[in-house]
Amino acid sequence: MSSRFALAILSIVSLWFPSVSALADFESAWAAYRRGDYATALEEWKPLAEAGNVASQFNLGLMYYDGKGTRLDFSEAAKWFRLAAKKGDAAAQHNLGAMYFNGDGVELDIEQAHFWFTMAVRLFPPGSEREQSARNLAIAGGNLTAAQISENERKAEALRLELLTAVPEPAVKPAP
Repeated sequence: MSSRFALAILSIVSLWFPSVSALADFESAWAAYRRGDYATALEEWKPLAEAGNVASQFNLGLMYYDGKGTRLDFSEAAKWFRLAAKKGDAAAQHNLGAMYFNGDGVELDIEQAHFWFTMAVRLFPPGSEREQSARNLAIAGGNLTAAQISENERKAEALRLELLTAVPEPAVKPAP
């Protein structure tokens, strides 16, 4: 994923915060990231991510994937993307699917890649991100049996329904 795409995703991903204090911490980290102070951004996002903040989890995944503010670590990136993906972050789902497809930081697993691309296609709004996930989904699906695809679709729908019934935290977007 290019840094330019990563920054675009960072700016459009909805952010979930349990408190005003967390918002201030997130905003401080976001400002540090924008000015290129990646070590500070990482330090400020990490406690939020550990507390379950989805946007911070996604951002840490990007930072470990790109080696910004830390060493490049695909396994750590996959860990943070997985946490955000399980909570319904479509960009994290897409990135995790790509990591499984390529074996970056995880064992190469086309079936898992297909599952996460399926989720991303279901959760991304119409647009280029959904289209890219759909292309990746088709490529991954070309390597699976009809039964594997059907099972992934069943599991994806179950997770989508679970996410719909989850009680969301208040949504807040970063300051411009």
